[in-house]
Amino acid sequence: FIPPAGMGSGALPCVSLLVLVVVLVSAASPLLPETYIVPPAHLAEAPYADWAHKHWVWHDAGYANQTTLLALVHDYLAHDIPVACVNVDSSWQAKYNDFLFNEQRYPSPKTMIDEFHSLGVKVIVWATSMVNKDAPTFDEAKNNKYFLEFGKTVKWWHGTGAFIDYWNPEALKWWHGQLDKVLDLGIDGWKCDGTDPYTLEFIVPISHKGPLWPHEYGHAYYSDFFDYTRQKRGKDTLIMARPVDSYKSLFFWSFAPQRVITSGWVGDQDPTFDGFAAAMKNMIHSSWRGYACFGSDIGGYRSSGGPKPLGRTKELFTRWYQQGAFVPLMENGGNNEHRPWMFDEGTSTEVTDTYRKFVTLHHELVPYFLTHGTQALETGTSVMVPMEQRGTLIIENFDYRLGPDIFVAPMMTEKTVRTIKFPKGADQWVDWWDHSRVFEGGMTVDYDCPFDKFPVFHRAGSILPLHVTNALADHGDETSSEYLTLLVVRPGEQHKKREVRETSGPGLLVEYERTDKGNLEFSISAHPTVKCMLRLRCVAPPRAVHDLGTQTALVQHPDISTAHTHGMGWTVLPEAGGEVVILPGRGDRGVHLSLSF
Repeated sequence: FIPPAGMGSGALPCVSLLVLVVVLVSAASPLLPETYIVPPAHLAEAPYADWAHKHWVWHDAGYANQTTLLALVHDYLAHDIPVACVNVDSSWQAKYNDFLFNEQRYPSPKTMIDEFHSLGVKVIVWATSMVNKDAPTFDEAKNNKYFLEFGKTVKWWHGTGAFIDYWNPEALKWWHGQLDKVLDLGIDGWKCDGTDPYTLEFIVPISHKGPLWPHEYGHAYYSDFFDYTRQKRGKDTLIMARPVDSYKSLFFWSFAPQRVITSGWVGDQDPTFDGFAAAMKNMIHSSWRGYACFGSDIGGYRSSGGPKPLGRTKELFTRWYQQGAFVPLMENGGNNEHRPWMFDEGTSTEVTDTYRKFVTLHHELVPYFLTHGTQALETGTSVMVPMEQRGTLIIENFDYRLGPDIFVAPMMTEKTVRTIKFPKGADQWVDWWDHSRVFEGGMTVDYDCPFDKFPVFHRAGSILPLHVTNALADHGDETSSEYLTLLVVRPGEQHKKREVRETSGPGLLVEYERTDKGNLEFSISAHPTVKCMLRLRCVAPPRAVHDLGTQTALVQHPDISTAHTHGMGWTVLPEAGGEVVILPGRGDRGVHLSLSF
């Protein structure tokens, strides 16, 4: 159904559809090519781990220690909020950067790391490429000429130190030995903080190989942490580093090289809506400069400017974590209070419940983030596509597309209504929270947005790959956890195609188009392990679902659970507008389904 020009938003009738689905799951041994209905996709694997796109938490250095960090993660889990990574901030070290744990704060670091891992939580630790003068390793490094500028020091926010010289082979070997002290404990990566601009104090820094260009040192610093850690611990590791940060949102500086940014954060901001805007500006500049994946410190890192006793308002915190769910990295920590349950008042659990829902949404989107993060790294682009014109000096439009199929319009004030202008073009945009509301490309609307939702829309007819584990985000339930959910709302007339990348595996190619007879045909490439659940929303109930590969009719079941028990089948859910859920079953020869209405 294509509404007449000017029809605008509102409830739209749902469309009767004929749907063809092809799902292949190869046997343990690869099938002969002629036995495939749709061959495997053989897509390039994602070059990084998917936990880059999950929920991270941390405490600021002043409060962080072994006891408080373990309690932090256990408290999130007790509130049924998943955690994928904990960041151990700078005070973990006895001296900066001697790579020895402070025994007063972290008496048993290996035990702590092992406990986090037993909970399914990765561990990254803070570091830079500077060694402070009071570190026990400083004199050894200086005497052996392992530093830039023959050991000249600079003052920085954690003392006075010198920069390791990455162009000195002996220095690099020694430096890797320092990193091994922590890598051998089993950490999963580093938070590499931004000390590299301090090399500008040397005007033209002198290394073992000679003079350095302004960004040359920073690129060597971040690259070495990234590359050596992967060499030592494998592809499942990563670093957290800045893509672009700014001075008062006036001067924007690129930090790490684009290839290492799979989990970038855009620096330190105030806990205010102005701070939120500063973070958004840094993210927009990061996108313009071709950084693939990043987020920001939810609620702002700093303590200045926020109200006591929590350090930030509930309204700011809510709008920031909601936006944080719709960028590739969702991370929450910093000065003062960041734990969602501390913002609830009295017996209310409103903030905690909403936070949990948005973390759930973020985790469901991991296949989407991983796919578009990989494509962005391959093409030198960004998962975030700002609506603001590239190069604009005064950024006022913070709206963006998240990959090709999601549009986000952040709430940048305490208000619960804002004006939204949808991206120009023929695409229609479906309200994430109410699929009966569809907006034409280029429309301008006033959008009501109470604090339990956020202005997010997905492209009508797009194929969203989701990892669903429960019913919180309304994309399935616990039964869905064994499947890759393919959500299609309002399938349209145009041919649609989607890649799904994996960290290990051939990936998937998913396509659909309307046939000359008015039917819709879906195909999903063969895969050795992945099973798919197709969820079609805003469709009329079909009369029958046929497996054209076996020339049999799939059984209609009263609910998804029964279909799941039988291993295949389909059901109709009593959702507004109609929803059809199909479990194609095994598909090592291929599954070819037709829905007739």
